[in-house]
Amino acid sequence: MAQDTTKFETVMYELKPRPAVVKSIEDLSPKYRRIVLTGEGLSDFNSVSPSDHIKLMIEVDGEAIRRDYTPRTWANGDLTLEFALHADGPLTSWARNAEPGSTVTVLGPRGSVIVKPVFDAVVLVGDDTFLPTAGRALSEFSDQLPMTVIVEVDSAAEEIGLPEGENITVIWAHRGDRLPGEALVEALAGVELPEGEVLYYAGGEATAMRDVRRALLARGVDRANLKLSGHWKRGESDFDHHAEIEE
Repeated sequence: MAQDTTKFETVMYELKPRPAVVKSIEDLSPKYRRIVLTGEGLSDFNSVSPSDHIKLMIEVDGEAIRRDYTPRTWANGDLTLEFALHADGPLTSWARNAEPGSTVTVLGPRGSVIVKPVFDAVVLVGDDTFLPTAGRALSEFSDQLPMTVIVEVDSAAEEIGLPEGENITVIWAHRGDRLPGEALVEALAGVELPEGEVLYYAGGEATAMRDVRRALLARGVDRANLKLSGHWKRGESDFDHHAEIEE
C-alpha cells in the first residue's frame, strides 16, 4: 500500500556501520534493561521518528549476527536502547552481559517516517519489545496530542516508568501464563478508541499483531493510519520484521 504523503513524510539516511561503545547500563525491571551507547562512530547518526529501527551487529564465532531495535532516544551523541531480556538469542545475551566499555556495531536507520500534524490522537499497542517506541512516542507527541498506551508485559513487576501527563493514558496488560498477545487483545477490547483522525502504532509478537490489526479494523480503524510491525514471532529464532503479517 502506498504511503499517504499528506500524513507521512519519509527522509532517508546513509546506511553504514557505526562502531559504538557502552556508556552506561540501567535495569528498569528484572527483565528490561536500558543501555546507552556513545562513540565517535555515532557522530553522523540520526533518528527523528518513534517508528525508526536500527540493526545491532555483533560477531559470534566469526559470524555477523544482526537484530533490529528501536532507538529510545538520540541526544548529545548518546544513543539509548532498551532490551526485553526474555529470550536467549545472541543480541539478548550480549545485552544481558554487557558492561561499560563493551562494543557493538550500529547499522541504520535507513530512514525515518515523519508524522505530519494532521492527527487528533495517538494510540499505541504492543508488548514489552514495543516499549522503546511507546516511550519515545509519548515523549515526542504527548504535549501536542491525547495518547493512549496499551502494553502487555509478564506481570506488574515488569511495568516500567513511562512519561506521564494529562494527555496520557497508560494501560498495562499482564501476560501471566497466557500466550503472547492474548492479554493485549483482551485489554484492547475494553478501551474506548478516540474519535477523529487517529494514528495507531502497534508492535510486538507477529501473530499477536495479526490479532491486534483484526481487532482494530473490525472497530472501523482506517488501515492507512495503522503502523504495525512484528518484532518477533513465537517459535522462530530470527524473524524478519519486514515480513508480511498474515491477514
